Amino acid sequence: MLNKSYSLNQTRIFIFVFSLIISLFSYLYFFHLGLTNLYGDGIAHLNIARKIVDLDTTSIWQRYIQLGSPWLPLPHFLMLPFIWHDYFWRTGLAGSLVSMISYLICVMSLFEIANIFASSYFRQEQHLLAGILAALIFALNPSILYLQSSPMTELPFLATYVLALYLLLKWSLSDSKKYLILSAFITSLATLTRYEAWAMLPGAVLVISIAQQGNIKERAKSVFLWAAIGSLGIIYWLWHNWAIYGNPLEFYNGFYSAKGIYLRLQSRLGWADFTVGNLPLASLVAIASSLACSGLVSLLGIFSFFYTIFIIFRAKNKEFLIKVLPTFLLVIPFLFTIYSLYTGNIQIYPLSAISLLNVRYGLNITLALAIFPIIFLKPNNTKNFLIVFSLVVFNYYWLISAGVNQLAVIQEPYRNNFNISESRARRKLTNYLLTHPPQKKTLIYSGDLAAVIAFSRLKFQDIVFEGIDGWHSEKIPENVNTVVVKEGDSLWQKLEKMPDFPKDFQLIYEIGPSPRMMVWQKIESDKINDK
Repeated sequence: MLNKSYSLNQTRIFIFVFSLIISLFSYLYFFHLGLTNLYGDGIAHLNIARKIVDLDTTSIWQRYIQLGSPWLPLPHFLMLPFIWHDYFWRTGLAGSLVSMISYLICVMSLFEIANIFASSYFRQEQHLLAGILAALIFALNPSILYLQSSPMTELPFLATYVLALYLLLKWSLSDSKKYLILSAFITSLATLTRYEAWAMLPGAVLVISIAQQGNIKERAKSVFLWAAIGSLGIIYWLWHNWAIYGNPLEFYNGFYSAKGIYLRLQSRLGWADFTVGNLPLASLVAIASSLACSGLVSLLGIFSFFYTIFIIFRAKNKEFLIKVLPTFLLVIPFLFTIYSLYTGNIQIYPLSAISLLNVRYGLNITLALAIFPIIFLKPNNTKNFLIVFSLVVFNYYWLISAGVNQLAVIQEPYRNNFNISESRARRKLTNYLLTHPPQKKTLIYSGDLAAVIAFSRLKFQDIVFEGIDGWHSEKIPENVNTVVVKEGDSLWQKLEKMPDFPKDFQLIYEIGPSPRMMVWQKIESDKINDK
């Protein structure tokens, strides 16, 4: 027993150290290529966290409401220990560190889940090869390695989700309320990371009601305890939206919600709604996005999932099914993606040769892809392990054979947010502000020009933006010296309603014609009098 335990601990240390090295190397590699901070959403996440610490106010509430809506708040809270440092903010490292830590949590949790799953199925005390295989399938995925190097929310979501399931799996094996409570608490954190986690609640309630031993009363107690704690994040977020916007569903149907943005941009995104109301097509697009992110490992994982169910029911192994039932919740995020496509709440286009849109949603299935292929392993036999692992490595090599920068999760932000005329205009505007730093306060809309703020050495304490009171004034605040505006943005619309603006400010820099971006400077009072 001591030797087996020692071997398990040794393997844990090996997997952790290996994953840590891979994580650090991947970040340094992508940072060297200038790719870690490509996503506009990633820059926006960094800015939200930075606003909280950078505002020129002593009001805690004013800082708090910078969380806004619809993005869930946990990733922004996790960035706070790092975001105060200018370098960490402007390079994106504050968010990348959160993603890298989350990556390690994912790898270690998958190792533990796979070890438990295989040990239960093969009726052995441990099955280290299963844990190693699951950990490496996830850890070596090139798309995962890129996203863990970026300030995006995918890795924090996967980490909280898989950790919650691991703890629920521990509960199903031990019936210890400690693990049930911990699982519910981590689930509440997952629901504050990405909305896919919200779909876990009904699934987990069903699993707990089946896995709990005892009578109906005992089952009801466990279900209520888990659900009461697990839903705290959702209840808090509904309150947050109500307290700030007067609408508890602001994140769902508000101006900045995915639905609201889609309705405003329907002329541009209408082509992507072909999955609405079509379940087979929605499923096909979800699978295609997974293929774009993980290659043929996606097909291996999906086949393994159904093969696992077939094996269980053919063998009528009810005891094993109940023990590992929480593991099947790993497919919930993928099913939620299909549902979201079917209902039109998200749009995905995963064909690299034509267009890429939200292809990273295909990563929602990566946790399941890591676990279910272990069904092909055999006790004390490395042959099948080597075959499956070789196929996985070959597949990942094929994914990056045209160059790492050709990965769909890199091509999407590069094409849509970096290599377009608007992005080039933002870079010109950024360079101008770097060489002509504004004096006093700057009025700017931080939505469309988020990257300009982050890269031009502006600070939120020195700007007036839509998250503070001065923005909502019918006149430009007296302490504003510079106005930076993009044609069509919210500030542009405000200025159109101010007929005196051209009299008080002069245009000093302009980029155009598509899109037009301008810098206006306040005219000194003596010059106004001369006019």
